[in-house]
Amino acid sequence: MHHPDQNLEYEIFTFGQFLDLAEKFALFYQSRGLQSRAPIVLILPQGIPLMAGFVGAMMVGAIPTILAYPNFKVDAEKYQRGLSGVTSNIGADMIVVDEAFPARFQNYISQDRNTSIVQLGEQICDQTSEMSVHADPRPGDVAFLQHSAGTTGLQKGVALPHRTVLNQLEHQVTALQVRPDDRIVSWLPLYHDMGLIACFVLPLVCHLRIVMQSPADWVLRPGSFLHLATKFKCTLSWLPNFAFQFMARRVPVEERHELDLSSLRCVINTSEPIRAGSMEVFYSAYSPFGLSRAALQTSYG
Repeated sequence: MHHPDQNLEYEIFTFGQFLDLAEKFALFYQSRGLQSRAPIVLILPQGIPLMAGFVGAMMVGAIPTILAYPNFKVDAEKYQRGLSGVTSNIGADMIVVDEAFPARFQNYISQDRNTSIVQLGEQICDQTSEMSVHADPRPGDVAFLQHSAGTTGLQKGVALPHRTVLNQLEHQVTALQVRPDDRIVSWLPLYHDMGLIACFVLPLVCHLRIVMQSPADWVLRPGSFLHLATKFKCTLSWLPNFAFQFMARRVPVEERHELDLSSLRCVINTSEPIRAGSMEVFYSAYSPFGLSRAALQTSYG
């Protein structure tokens, strides 16, 4: 997204449009021979194609995992080590990148002879035939792989069965008293568990609306997150601890006057050591713009 002044540019997809695109991905995977229960790695920029590609993989019964797409902040050497090690460990049947994936990193993708490396282009939109197979997974079958952040070494993958994911979502729905009119706003990366589970799989399963931007866009313009929450009257969000201080200190005061954060009923501090001071600074900065103290919540992550 590009955010000149407060004129946010965005793209709206209906649930039906999203499922249609996911089915096009599923058809594409089938045409390339991807089998049920085969691992598939997605290395794509955060956005609708990544999300639809993930769901499309599950539609055919494959086991998707999302890895980080390189950005302007990436440590090239660390990224290369991680890319090489993780893709080798997974032993994926297919690895999907986009046409803009940097050439200097492509040689670090697993070169296993059984792995097909696919660069996405217009071929997804060309898929028009009906799907021949819809997967019918059992509760104990693996839904997808979720990787750790890799801060202390090579990322560790965890295989999450459908039953486990749905149980977690049921607990979240109960704890948050999720309502049909809830709207989630998030910039959290989908290769991390909080972004993937709470901010993508949860709204997907519960048919909630989600307003999503990329982490890079948020870092460049942290106020954009708050303006999106205002524009779309969002109610739920998850943030790491550092984001509370970052938005309190890096959003110019003149950018705050059009904010109305009164719709937010849960802004959840999670995934890092939680500091009361960070939340207090955030509350002091945005309570004049409708933020409720009761909305500031915490979660173990």
